[in-house]
Order: sequence, then structure tokens, then C-alpha cells
Amino acid sequence: MIFLTIFLTALCIVSVFFVVRFGLLILRIEDAIAGCLDKLDKHYNAINEILQTPLYYDSPEVRRVYQELKMSQDAILQVANVLVGQELDTYASEEEEEEN
Repeated sequence: MIFLTIFLTALCIVSVFFVVRFGLLILRIEDAIAGCLDKLDKHYNAINEILQTPLYYDSPEVRRVYQELKMSQDAILQVANVLVGQELDTYASEEEEEEN
């Protein structure tokens, strides 16, 4: 009976360890996503502000929209990198090596 109690206590301690570990992982992912979404929101508002003015073909506003879209694309890529982790960086460097 004592061995069963010791075993169940050890099992409970291990399960609490993993629950805390996964809980912290979820909180880090949530913070990273919130930060990236804030960046996306900032760029979206900048694009919206530009779109409120009349645009001409080769105007500085058109160039600014392009730059904002490019930064939004980078922010989306950052979200993907945060979600995937370091595996994406390793995969991208391997692809670059194969292309060269």
C-alpha cells in the first residue's frame, strides 16, 4: 500500500510539472501572437490612413502603401516564425545552401 502511495505521489508530481511547463509555453505563445498582431494592426491603420486620400499613379502615397504592405508581410512572416520556432530558420538556411 505504501508503494502505491509513493508511486501515485510521484506520478502526480510529474504531471504537475508538465502542466506548469505547457501552461507557460501557452502563455509565451499568446504574448508573441499579441505582439505580432499589434504590429499588424499598426500597419493596417497606416494603410487605411493613406487610402483615405486620393492616390495618383506615381505618387509618394503609392510608394508608402507598398512599403506598408511589405512591412505587413514581414510581420506575418514573424508570426509564422514565432509559431514554428527555430525549425523554420534551420529549414530556410538549408534551402539557401542547396540553391547555392
